[in-house]
This record gives sequence, structure tokens and C-alpha cells, in this order.
Amino acid sequence: MTTSGEIHQVSSELGGLKKAVEFLTSTWQMQEKAATDGRRAVHDKLDDVRLEMTKLTSRVDQMGHDIAEIQPAIETFKTARERQQGAQGLGKLIWMAFIGIAGAIGAATAELLHMRH
Repeated sequence: MTTSGEIHQVSSELGGLKKAVEFLTSTWQMQEKAATDGRRAVHDKLDDVRLEMTKLTSRVDQMGHDIAEIQPAIETFKTARERQQGAQGLGKLIWMAFIGIAGAIGAATAELLHMRH
């Protein structure tokens, strides 16, 4: 037979066990909520990153189109600059030839004048 003291002891132990289970359940629920909130934050961040990547991809694509549009103008500019540089070089060469010819004519004239006297 069980005595009232034994019943009281079992009841007390069951109460403690009940409190422990309630505490564990409460802790588990708080941890689960924190984990859910953490996963939600990670998913939100991933969505933000995905959106930024989409925007960046769009900007890079647009830059590629812009570069493709201005590429012919750049080539035209380079060609014109090369022509200008070539013309300047040719002009210098012609001037040097004129100066050389003029110098030769001057020297020949001086030599002729010197020979006559």
C-alpha cells in the first residue's frame, strides 16, 4: 500500500517533471522561432543579392551595347588621327627636302659665285 507521503513525493516529482518538460518545450519553441527568423533573414538577403545581380547584369549588358555603338566612332577617330599623324610626318619630310634642296642650291650658288671671282 502506498502512503500519502509517497503519493505526495510522486506528485511532487511529476510536477517537477512537468515543469522541466514545459521549460524544454518553451526553449525549443523559442529556438525554432529564432531559427525561422534567421532563415527568413537569409532568404531576404539572398533575394536582395539576386535583385542586385539582376540590376548589375542589366547594366553590364547596356554597357556592352553602348560600347558596340561607339566602337565604329572610335575606329573612325583612330583612323583620322593616324592620317593626321602621317600627313604631319610627310609635311615635315617635304619641308626637310625643301630646306635641303634650298641649302644645296644656296651652296652651289655660293660656290659658283666664289669661282667667278
